[in-house]
Amino acid sequence: MARRAHGWPEMPLNAWPQKCRIAWENAIRKETPFEDGGRAAAFAAPTLRTMRSLFGTLLHWLAARGELKDEDGPADCLTPAKFTSYLTDRRASCTANTVFNNVNMLSMTMSVLEPQQKWTWLRRNPLVPTRDEALASRKPIRPITLGPFFFNLLERLDKLDELPRSYPIAKQYRNFLIVAVFACTPLRLKNIVALSLGENIFRHGGGYEIRYYSRSIKNKNQMTLQLPEELMPHMDMYVSAYRPLLLQHYEHPDDSALWLARKPGCISRSSTQLIVARVTKEILGREATPHSFRHSAVTQLLDGNTGGDVTAAALLGHRGLATMRTYYDLSSEAAKSGPWRELIAKYRPKTK
Repeated sequence: MARRAHGWPEMPLNAWPQKCRIAWENAIRKETPFEDGGRAAAFAAPTLRTMRSLFGTLLHWLAARGELKDEDGPADCLTPAKFTSYLTDRRASCTANTVFNNVNMLSMTMSVLEPQQKWTWLRRNPLVPTRDEALASRKPIRPITLGPFFFNLLERLDKLDELPRSYPIAKQYRNFLIVAVFACTPLRLKNIVALSLGENIFRHGGGYEIRYYSRSIKNKNQMTLQLPEELMPHMDMYVSAYRPLLLQHYEHPDDSALWLARKPGCISRSSTQLIVARVTKEILGREATPHSFRHSAVTQLLDGNTGGDVTAAALLGHRGLATMRTYYDLSSEAAKSGPWRELIAKYRPKTK
């Protein structure tokens, strides 16, 4: 039975025409000692889910029009005429940004399902929105001014440390600290959630360093980040005092996860999203998402900063500039700022 996806119903994988299903299974086939992997074998799981969902949406649309046959392969499902009709219907029901993103993802999907054909013609269809049209149709994202927000969090951590230590205080300390790490690093939600002592976050003489190896990063590039020195005493306090309280309460003392939760292992992504929403609501008066910090980082790197696009792309872990410029650039011509870490330092409270 079809489910909702991309605003339209989606045909589940087991209902796809056989040739389409086989093409998908070949594309995602994992490498073995005796056989090469498929063209999409190394893609991240969220990317594969989006690709499968989007192609399933196309198939459901074709079936509803009576244009899908049991013997159809992927190329039969996306002829120029069918694609033009598909775009016409999509543009009537979706924003230009959604259609623009769908076409890019659909082009990538077809390239792994039918690799012997060229699919660049999809992007050249005159009905495909331009990048400027896509950006203009997006819901505005209000960036967070990271410096003041970061130091506001540190002040709240200091106040918590003045209170008697208890399990509720330990949870609150953990929550503020999680959001502080979001505010001072460009890591994705899954990477921050999965921080583990001695595995990908290390304490050394100069502070705390986060190291993620290629297998853990979306673009398969290694990333090493140094946490700001202002965060070091708070990380030390959490690891030495508050984390042991959580360990005692949760009863899994052998766990190396940095952010402990009731169940063994690290805190869940959904719980972390709720934490970010609650903390940002408390401080900013509005809820933000973990991804908002990545948008905000790029905005402040690009505003008035020559060469900031290269720095921002590297900081976000993107191989090139295209993704960063399409999805993260919220900067304005009027603003003036320097690199991200310097901007945080700009708001450092002056010592008396």
